[in-house]
Amino acid sequence: MDNNNVLNVTLDELPNNLKELVITTVNQYQEKYLLSFTKNKDRKVIEKTLLPRVIMEGEHDLNLQIQYGAMHETMSKAIATTLANHNKIFLNGKTNVIKKLLV
Repeated sequence: MDNNNVLNVTLDELPNNLKELVITTVNQYQEKYLLSFTKNKDRKVIEKTLLPRVIMEGEHDLNLQIQYGAMHETMSKAIATTLANHNKIFLNGKTNVIKKLLV
């Protein structure tokens, strides 16, 4: 899409009902962002957590996908190690349970 053909809308141009919706949403996000900060005993403002990310419709959070991938890999390794380190009878029993669950 050519951005030269897109006409941007300002807040003042919105109808009142949509303007209120945008203002309410912005205020909600502002409250969430402010939760990322705190004060120490000297009343100095410090950032206690990273600012939340805003994900637009259709966007994907790459950091979340990386975390899920790392968790999946860790769990797979743990299960494989557990199964490899146990005796054959235990392993056969677990294998049969897994096969029954997957069928």
